[in-house]
Amino acid sequence: MGILFANLLGIPFPDCIENDKNFQCKENSVRYSTGFVGDDYWRVLFAIPIGIAVLQSALLFTAFNYETPKFLKMNGRKAELNLIMGRIY
Repeated sequence: MGILFANLLGIPFPDCIENDKNFQCKENSVRYSTGFVGDDYWRVLFAIPIGIAVLQSALLFTAFNYETPKFLKMNGRKAELNLIMGRIY
């Protein structure tokens, strides 16, 4: 999801709107501000997937920290195995 989101944000924004078919900005072209999009925007696009990956890793080790059913069965932890299998099925 992070890579998809960053790629969608990476859709190029034009610097000006041209009335004719020449795609070079001229004095009579209408310019508009693109916000924080500029020459250093690649840093933002590079950081978005990293941020989402860090968030997913934090959630994996905190909120969704479950043992696998195979590990629980091999160690004889049947009560936890039944609980996990109940959640799966």
